[in-house]
Amino acid sequence: MMRVLGGGASSIWRSSWGGLGVRRRLLKILRRRVECMERVFRQYTAVLRNLFPRSTLILFGSRARGDYAPYSDYDVMVVVPVVKGAEKLRIAEEVLKVKPRELAVDVLPVGVEELDDPIIRKMLSEGCVILHDGLGLINRLRGLCRAAGS
Repeated sequence: MMRVLGGGASSIWRSSWGGLGVRRRLLKILRRRVECMERVFRQYTAVLRNLFPRSTLILFGSRARGDYAPYSDYDVMVVVPVVKGAEKLRIAEEVLKVKPRELAVDVLPVGVEELDDPIIRKMLSEGCVILHDGLGLINRLRGLCRAAGS
């Protein structure tokens, strides 16, 4: 037979886990991890801007919407003027070569013409942020995306 003494689950939490002190420390660790990953992500996007100056980089998914968890990955769309099968593979390989090991990121290379694809539009309509606009697509994406920093 199992019996809980005293105040139930909350008193067990306080006594066995150190209570609020442990939770505060855990939150502090998670906040530092998020800040570190954001810094690494900014550095990574700077590398991508240099690697693909004639591209538009778009953050989409939970990170763009703001409803991410500390361990959520980053979803980035690399929009280039024209992209065919072999070109997509080349871009994906270059993007992976420069990706920091500790960064969880999914990169989707697309051509400008693919922005009208219903699946791409649905992905962007759920929340996106333009990180770099080397192709001048901000007007085309207005209503779907917001510019970084706004």
